Amino acid sequence: SNVALTDTYPAGMLNGAGVISNGCNGTLTAASGSNSAVLAAGTIVANASCTMEVEVTSNTAGTYNNVTGQVTSDEAPASTTATDDLVVDPAPGAPVLTKTIAPSPIVAGGTSTMTLLITNPNAFALSNVGLSDSYPTDMFTGAGGVLSNSCNGTLTATAGGSSAVLANGTIAANGSCTMEVEITSATAGTYNNLTGVVSSDEAPDSGTATDDLVVTPAAQSADLSVTKDDGVTAAAVGDALTYTLTVTNGGPDASGTGVTLTDSLPAGMTVNN
Repeated sequence: SNVALTDTYPAGMLNGAGVISNGCNGTLTAASGSNSAVLAAGTIVANASCTMEVEVTSNTAGTYNNVTGQVTSDEAPASTTATDDLVVDPAPGAPVLTKTIAPSPIVAGGTSTMTLLITNPNAFALSNVGLSDSYPTDMFTGAGGVLSNSCNGTLTATAGGSSAVLANGTIAANGSCTMEVEITSATAGTYNNLTGVVSSDEAPDSGTATDDLVVTPAAQSADLSVTKDDGVTAAAVGDALTYTLTVTNGGPDASGTGVTLTDSLPAGMTVNN
């Protein structure tokens, strides 16, 4: 009767949720966030044993050697102490995602390569790695689609589609992997492409990554031609003739501004005002 035990934890080790169970009767005190577990006024029947369970934790990586005090009672000498270690691994780090788009700028209708690099800072591999990158309006996957994928799993980027999606990827411990996708746009502008986050079964999500695809207008092409007609087949000396000059644009684009035409008259011909 009057069984007692005090277990004072090493620095950095604390109670978690507290007492899980107490088969030793009496009062087991292990307040959440405190650094000890204390049994008072316990009882143990003859030729039997009892068990106490307490949730413990630590916010700092390391090995915590926990040595108890002695068990005392009114009827028997004090017990020896007992010891065991709590080993706390470092908290897993989030993978690091970077994105580059090159070349940029491109001419409308041209192509560029989007490169996604994922780095695993942990001493363990990452599995079920996922990433979704939805493009801004008017930016698409080029005809080349997926150019490379060292992240394993399945990288989906269909020509003409508006996203690149990695599913079930893996990254080795302290390793990295790269994905390359061909992208394009037929419309001039600056396209800010922001990814989603990298997820996995073992680590917290990464941050997002961003880069710009700059698209310049395609060069204009206009096929200009000119015809000239005076409306007669012959004329006498001194006759006044009217020439009609017709300029035609055969496309495919509008001619824009700055179109000029020069008609130099031969010797002996003058312009009537």
